[in-house]
Amino acid sequence: MKNVISKFIGSSRYAVKYTDNCIYIAPHELLKPYISHYRISFPNNSVIPEVLTIIPDASGCLVFTVVGNTLESLLWGATTETVIVKNDVNHCPMRLFIEFLPQGLFYFTGITQSDLTDIKLPLWQVNRHLYSQVERAFEVTSNLDDFIEVLNKILLPYIQEKERLPVLLAAIEQLKRSSGTITVNELSNITYYSERHLNRIFKEYVGTSVKTFSRIIRINTSIEKMKEQKSILTVLAQDIGFFDQSHFIRDFKSVCGVTPKDYALNMSDFYNEGLKF
Repeated sequence: MKNVISKFIGSSRYAVKYTDNCIYIAPHELLKPYISHYRISFPNNSVIPEVLTIIPDASGCLVFTVVGNTLESLLWGATTETVIVKNDVNHCPMRLFIEFLPQGLFYFTGITQSDLTDIKLPLWQVNRHLYSQVERAFEVTSNLDDFIEVLNKILLPYIQEKERLPVLLAAIEQLKRSSGTITVNELSNITYYSERHLNRIFKEYVGTSVKTFSRIIRINTSIEKMKEQKSILTVLAQDIGFFDQSHFIRDFKSVCGVTPKDYALNMSDFYNEGLKF
């Protein structure tokens, strides 16, 4: 397995973003409603924080790590709370992340997503066949682009087995378009589904209630705005639909574990998947 690492570190015609430690890669066009992107991390000599706080994004992830001659895998369910992880990117030969969009992981597991929320477990416990396929792809492909093409072929059959729910797609789109400001009652009126029914659908396919999902979208939207410009908190709170700054601070802390001010002062200690929002 060690010999495969070098062939995955380089440029790719499918890349959408490069950083010092990562390559972000677009999935196949048909997978884009389910998968936000693939991310490959590799060592770099840059100075980085020892730990990272991962901001919840209400969506799942598959993580494959090269460890000696083996490929370890983890399935992360949808996250609704921060997770502190050791930032070992400069000590780990390589990792592959398959970053799902909200509701995307459901189609690759068939499991009610609320059963996986805020849970990590080995992928082989959920889908041994998928793990074996990805492991084989690591071994037989000759370069990064070949691997991405094989990975797409592995994942495409999963989305052909289950139909997507139009009401769920419409609800998620409305919530994203409003940056999480639309209420559950308003969403119910738009979709003609009761609030109770909408929550049942969200818990099955996304892993959270509508209200929790909405809050996570709103806070991630505020984080993206904070990255783009240094906004006065009062103005930022109003921009994303909060009536007052204290409500914004309370919701931000409930999701991120710190106040917006503390987050802004220590931004490098946090990580969020901005491409999902």
